[in-house]
Amino acid sequence: MSTLYPLDWTQLQLSATAMPESDNQAYLAVYQQQYFYLSTALYQHLQCLKQYAAQQDDQATEQLLQNHPALTDVLQRICQRVAKPANSPVKLAVTFLPARFCNILAAIFALLFRPALVVLLLLVILSCHFMFWQNSAAFDANFHIQSFTEFGQFIGLLLLSFLGHELGHISACRYYNQRCGRIGFGFYFIFPAFFSDVSQVWALRSSQRIVVNLAGVYFQTIVNSLLLLCWLSNDSGISQNLLASVILLNFISMLYALNPVLHFDGYWVLSDLLNTSNLRQQMLQQAAAILKTTSWRGRLQQLNQAPWLTGYAVLTFAFTAFFLGFFIVYAQTFLHNLPQLWQTLQFKWQMADDFSSFSVLLFGLFPLVFFLLICLVLGKSVWQFTRGFYVLLR
Repeated sequence: MSTLYPLDWTQLQLSATAMPESDNQAYLAVYQQQYFYLSTALYQHLQCLKQYAAQQDDQATEQLLQNHPALTDVLQRICQRVAKPANSPVKLAVTFLPARFCNILAAIFALLFRPALVVLLLLVILSCHFMFWQNSAAFDANFHIQSFTEFGQFIGLLLLSFLGHELGHISACRYYNQRCGRIGFGFYFIFPAFFSDVSQVWALRSSQRIVVNLAGVYFQTIVNSLLLLCWLSNDSGISQNLLASVILLNFISMLYALNPVLHFDGYWVLSDLLNTSNLRQQMLQQAAAILKTTSWRGRLQQLNQAPWLTGYAVLTFAFTAFFLGFFIVYAQTFLHNLPQLWQTLQFKWQMADDFSSFSVLLFGLFPLVFFLLICLVLGKSVWQFTRGFYVLLR
């Protein structure tokens, strides 16, 4: 047994859970932080295999594998996944808060998910945001930083907001009696980003996973409400313009996280709402199946089998078209104004003092950095999508 499937059976954990397609009772196998959904029959067979492995009963093991080919497939999947785990989109990841400390914090902030407190906080959040948006001064933020102190405040408030987002995820996971992992920092593609390890969320029902996925934005709105109260009081020691800039950036980051096309919180929420795992992969498989089908009747049957995948494909196409259109317009404008921008930066650099020089370098070059980053991300995304789609068409 150990020759065919080199698994440490003492590490294989089998537990009752819920399949992503329903909230009915099912089973979950966990091996080296890899999660596999099982039917009742496969769960029972794996229990037998664990028992045979402990007893070193090779004859019973071989007989069970011969009688149940699906069990062999599961074992092969486990071995392959452990040997070559899926590539994480977060690169150069480092631990920001260790798992032990995260679980302590999560146990404290899990109280914020009690229904009565959620309703109260949502009322406060809506009230604060309503007062902010009805004030015309909210739209005067110009992201202009005038000193190193303001720059430190700006970075600190953004870090507080983004950490609050990750704290929401781990707190929701703890609220449902699941332990969480670390909070880390790395680069998502090429953008700096925080992340949290809530892999045990797969042991929850789909409705609970939706709460965990939305919890990041929930906590971020709480942090934003605190910033809004400081902005409304006008007596926080932080400039109104700086607070308004951070608040607006928080709104943008929350909308970014809820976008179902990107592989962030919104994607997982939609996946659980539709009770469909691997939503993007299934969308590509349906598109490939439609292209391979020669008759229009066959194509309509493919569309009718999973209309939500068709809707998601339309949404993905619309977003991609919008993004490409925005990029083309931005690139055209940027390249047209690049000589003038360079001359302006040279002039300001020569006339500026210490902080102004830093400000010119940081914010004046932002359009150039932003343009290069979009080119890299867009090129990588197109390459990955094309390569994956080509594999499915073969």
